Amino acid sequence: MKFIPDIDKSELMVEFNIHGTEFSDLFLLVETLFNEQSIAKEEISLDFLGKFERRTITQLDGKLFPKTPDRFKFKIKIPENMLYLWDVDNPNLYDLQLSIHNKKAGIIYDTVKSYFGMRKISISDLKSSCNKQILLNNNLIYQKLFLVQGYWPEGLYTAPSEEDLIKDIQFIKDFGFNGLRTHQKAFDPRFLYWCDRMGVLVWGEIGNSFVFTVDSQLRLLNEFITEIERDYNHPSIIIWVPINESWGVRSRSRRDSKRAFYTLSLYYLIKSIDPTRLVIDDDGWWHTKTDICTRHFYFDIKQLPKLFEDELKNHKRAFPKVYLKPFKYKDEPIIYSEIGGFGYEFDDKIGNKWGYGDLLESGEELFNKIINLFKEFEKRKSWIQGFCYTELYDQFQEVNGLLTINRMPKFPPTKLKEQIDKMF
Repeated sequence: MKFIPDIDKSELMVEFNIHGTEFSDLFLLVETLFNEQSIAKEEISLDFLGKFERRTITQLDGKLFPKTPDRFKFKIKIPENMLYLWDVDNPNLYDLQLSIHNKKAGIIYDTVKSYFGMRKISISDLKSSCNKQILLNNNLIYQKLFLVQGYWPEGLYTAPSEEDLIKDIQFIKDFGFNGLRTHQKAFDPRFLYWCDRMGVLVWGEIGNSFVFTVDSQLRLLNEFITEIERDYNHPSIIIWVPINESWGVRSRSRRDSKRAFYTLSLYYLIKSIDPTRLVIDDDGWWHTKTDICTRHFYFDIKQLPKLFEDELKNHKRAFPKVYLKPFKYKDEPIIYSEIGGFGYEFDDKIGNKWGYGDLLESGEELFNKIINLFKEFEKRKSWIQGFCYTELYDQFQEVNGLLTINRMPKFPPTKLKEQIDKMF
């Protein structure tokens, strides 16, 4: 089942599957609720599912298999005075209940309950701004993201409890951020559920390989498509990212055309499955076709382009190249999707620890480094539409989080939020 919201028409398209036979007496009862108040109710006769001609689609051991028309679409019209949009400040969610029942016999055969959010993610046209901009519900949205790798000291991929998932999301908001980039793994659906509930933007990603083979291509394609299908209905997810920093498509010499064709095909394949979200083909560099131009920056802040014109010139000088020839920048929104990474570990219990640059000596020094970095992005927010700070919490030897791996803050989160709220 897929939910496809259209806020401009105040409608929800539902793609629905029903498996079975003898539909002539069956009805689908659909009820939409907001804050436990029923706002729309519809009864759909399923008799049309039993009226299609039986046609042979294959033959096996002499048995004929009829084509079962079990997938169909229908729209739910939401009254405009009851249209409550999902966003980071007001993560409004509707409840949906679907029941299949025999109207004559008064029997309910199956009931499914779910939820959905009415939200839209899109790209603006070029008007008065330097480049195109990202819109949430037709309004500009500046993305303040954390890189989140999703590991735990003991459970590794598994959180100790659901409350711990909620605490991680709350820390994102407490620091003054509005989203996260899930890094190199498919996250627990329960984590995504709480992102929906708490109003946090999510970039969906998957683990990459380190070699380029037909087998690695097939594995990523199959696994990422499965992830997209699984997580399709989460309103918090606004972007899909199949590749990070060209992992799995790197070449020691000049990149060959096969790798470029593969990267390009990922963009169009994901769009064919989910045209409602934005797609970043290769996060960080070597873009082919992408909805957002993303860059990774761990250098001295003095090296940040000072003007939009300098940004475009820097695309040609950067290493690795921001766009892979013959592809070029086409006014896409720009987000620096990995920045910072300053290392500080205050209890001195971790060996071989590191961060980007020299390790810092105190939480106050870490705070000041971050503020100075964000001030530079504030100066450039007319053409840079967001950033992703590396990272929310430490990852074992990586001590560049604002929390330890045990989720202890290295300085008060509200202290940073006060400053970020003023800047962005």
